[in-house]
Parts: sequence; structure tokens; C-alpha cells
Amino acid sequence: MKIAKSSLILGLALVLIAGMAFGYFIKPSAPSEDHLAMIKNKSIAEQREAWIGIADSIRGELAMEGKYDCCLDKPCWYCIQKTPGHGEGAECTCRQDILNGEHPCGECIGEILEGHGLAELKPFYAKAIAHKVGLQHEEHLQDMINDMYPEIQ
Repeated sequence: MKIAKSSLILGLALVLIAGMAFGYFIKPSAPSEDHLAMIKNKSIAEQREAWIGIADSIRGELAMEGKYDCCLDKPCWYCIQKTPGHGEGAECTCRQDILNGEHPCGECIGEILEGHGLAELKPFYAKAIAHKVGLQHEEHLQDMINDMYPEIQ
């Protein structure tokens, strides 16, 4: 648990540093015709890597501003995409929402139920998800979460 937590902290720090560096040198703007043509000439794998780099940069910048606090092992994309303004003013408060007994974003709900949430939040997941899908489901959700995160009791 200590090693996993240290690895998570180190990983987040590296993402933040890379995100800051990427965000410092490249500022988003409306894509030009040349830029769109360049993207179209790339393979799907290359486009995916570029998209991940941009999303990591956004998450890193938001985290440095105290506006990105996800509840997943690998932070979500949904909050960046769906915040009003599609990235303008984006933030992720899923971790704090869960701790407050409120539901996280839709991507986080799915990832939590697949076992990809932060294990230390296990005691809070069922109540928070039930906030979205109905409190009558909290006991069943807790059973599912116990199955997905058996190492934490």
C-alpha cells in the first residue's frame, strides 16, 4: 500500500511536470487549415498519442491550479471534455465529491465499478454512486465494490 501510494504520488508529480512543460510551450488555439491537414496525415495511433499529450497537459495545468482532483488510478478525461466551455474553466472535483457523498462524473462511476478507482476511497464509493443512481441501490453497490476492491477491508 505504501509503495503503491508512493508510486501514485510520483506518477502524478511526473504528469504535472510534463503537463506544465507541454502547456508552457504550446498554448491551445483554434486549429488552422494547415494544422488540420497535418493531423489528417497522421495515423490513428499518432493522433491518439497527441490527444493524450494534450489532455495530460490540461490535467497537469488544472492540478497546479488546484482544479483537478480525480478519484481514479488513471485520472479521467470526462471532466475536461464536459465542463461548460469544453475545457475553458474545466475542473475535476470527483475525489472531493465522493468524500462529500456526492456522485463523481459518469466516467469515474464506470471506472470505479470496473475496479480502477483509488482503493483508499473504497469506503465512500457506494454512497456516492447511490447519490446518482438511487439510494435504494447503495447496499448492492457496496457488494459490487467489495468484490472489485477485496484487498481493502
